[in-house]
Amino acid sequence: MQLSNLALNEEINIDNAKKHLRHLHKSSNGYITIASKDPNYKQWHYKSGELIENAEDILQSINAYVSQNTFYKPQRRIENIKELRAVYIDIDCHKTKYTKEAVKFFLEKDLYGHKIPRPNYLIDSGRGLYYVILIKPVPSMAMPLWYAVQRYLYNELKEFGADENALDPTRVLRVVGTVNSKSNSCVEILDMHNYEYSLREVQEEYSLYHARVVDIAKICELRDYDVKGHREVILFLYRYFTCCFLSDPDEALEKALELNAMFKDPLPKNEVITDT
Repeated sequence: MQLSNLALNEEINIDNAKKHLRHLHKSSNGYITIASKDPNYKQWHYKSGELIENAEDILQSINAYVSQNTFYKPQRRIENIKELRAVYIDIDCHKTKYTKEAVKFFLEKDLYGHKIPRPNYLIDSGRGLYYVILIKPVPSMAMPLWYAVQRYLYNELKEFGADENALDPTRVLRVVGTVNSKSNSCVEILDMHNYEYSLREVQEEYSLYHARVVDIAKICELRDYDVKGHREVILFLYRYFTCCFLSDPDEALEKALELNAMFKDPLPKNEVITDT
């Protein structure tokens, strides 16, 4: 199979990729993002019924990704989250003293059933691992609960290389059966369990931040993004509340720049960075 000009030894397993997508997004409502980085980043949005049929050609490329949650619109943005369907941690163990085999051993021996649930998927992503729990779908109003669980799992797994910058609900992860060009290896499932979990913990302080992000985006939409005279205040508040919610200043700035780009008369990029 011709994957690109790169000299890759691994080939994509389309059957495994389709099986993963079906299990991840069975009965999904909303748009699912499929992305590719071969070498430039591109993304597409499909409903569940269209996913397999339309995604196959994209999955032929290396470095293919899928969103774990779904969106109201064909836009991969926080305020567009429709269903929260999974919680997940991207474990970059290659940045630590632990091998993937060692992390898997410690998870099974010391953590599963004691500090964290056994995941539905433990996936070899190439240079690291994905820890993925599939949950009973909940609407975006449950974002505070979802984010609390994400933070808890991150804190339990950060010793093994959990990526603090990969905790947002819009995250895309590599598709099982596709190829990671960085490691020249196929993304594969190491452990799989057919449990169905629910979100249980509530952290009230996050609910306000997410609500404000959604409110600001809605105001802009209602004004057809014609907000000249209010752009600085809107972007300041949007970036502030996004930063409070994600605990990531760089991600918050990126989201503010994306919102600015949707304005009919966007501010110059340097003014967004400086003034907000």
